[in-house]
Amino acid sequence: MNKKIFSITILTPLFCIFFLVNALCVGQNKTLKIKPIFNFSYKFSRDEFKKSMVPLLEKNGIVFVDHNPDVILICGSPLKNMHTLKQPHIFLDEAESASIPEMRRVCLRNPYTIAVFKNTTLRPKYLYNQPIIYHFKLIKDGFSASQKIKYASLSQTEQQKIRSVLWDTYRSAFKNNLQPLTELNIDFDAERPVDVFFAGTINGNNPPGRHRANLLKKLTTIKKFKIVAHKGRLPKNDYFDLLKNSKIAISPWGNGEWCWRDYEAIYSGAIVIKPDTSFVQAVPDLYHNNKYYVACNPDFSDLEEKISYVIENYQQFIDMRKNARKLLIDHWDHEKIAQDLAHEIRQAFKKYNLSQATKKKLITARLKSTSRKKSIK
Repeated sequence: MNKKIFSITILTPLFCIFFLVNALCVGQNKTLKIKPIFNFSYKFSRDEFKKSMVPLLEKNGIVFVDHNPDVILICGSPLKNMHTLKQPHIFLDEAESASIPEMRRVCLRNPYTIAVFKNTTLRPKYLYNQPIIYHFKLIKDGFSASQKIKYASLSQTEQQKIRSVLWDTYRSAFKNNLQPLTELNIDFDAERPVDVFFAGTINGNNPPGRHRANLLKKLTTIKKFKIVAHKGRLPKNDYFDLLKNSKIAISPWGNGEWCWRDYEAIYSGAIVIKPDTSFVQAVPDLYHNNKYYVACNPDFSDLEEKISYVIENYQQFIDMRKNARKLLIDHWDHEKIAQDLAHEIRQAFKKYNLSQATKKKLITARLKSTSRKKSIK
């Protein structure tokens, strides 16, 4: 065989393989142009996102632009016209609850809404087809006010758009002013004189308000333990001193299922007792019953029983306390959080592009098929 022809025969496939691999690598490392729309209801969330996350996302190939973006990133609350927006967009949802209220459901039906990222989501996803905010339903299933709310169901395609992605570090275990708690030297064998501690606000005659009022009422009936229960906020130093000296911290639900009290108590070395929250997927995955916290009934009917068991077997809960604290501290890495967020944005955009390409192929195939039928006739 001619050496020249032989070398071309061998090198051409190698060149094609090299070109393909190189193209794939370039595609993976290509910057993604994002137009941000900041529509936060919470100033502190907005400030921390812009100060911490935006620069870290830029380090991970996310370029923020004003014109001609690949994707629009809507941060905070949904826009009034979001359900009719005709450009691909990702919604970073600031809602405290893992549930999806009605306005956000309308947005999910927009084919250009390619993903909704939430710090916490419901698991399994079919819980999104409950008629009301799910943890409100669990607090008081018979509320007449709640039963008037009827959310439209979500299709499987719409449910799949909802992703548990940590993006709002302020409303998480990793907000900056919690960092000093991660540096505490916790002696897990030390005596803690307070058996049970709760301090929190009770606002309004709504499901969370009644839920917390019910907790306080229940705590007043428990006499055999040293309990500190306070309605309202305590001075910061007093609050954290009590957490560090308490065996158990009770953490009821609020507008969301999570609460900063969950994280504050864990960082302080206390055992968290809270309503069963295993239906919530969080990042990291904290809400595993009897692994990282002790679950009770949403109406606190078994609270005394749970407290008694923990106090009587306190030494057996050392590993739970250590593991819960380690889980949070091991995930305290804002650069990794931004890296994961950038990856999820890319994956959502990639999936959207693939679906669009598939639709184009189907349309082309149908047109060709129609054309052939006409030519036969």
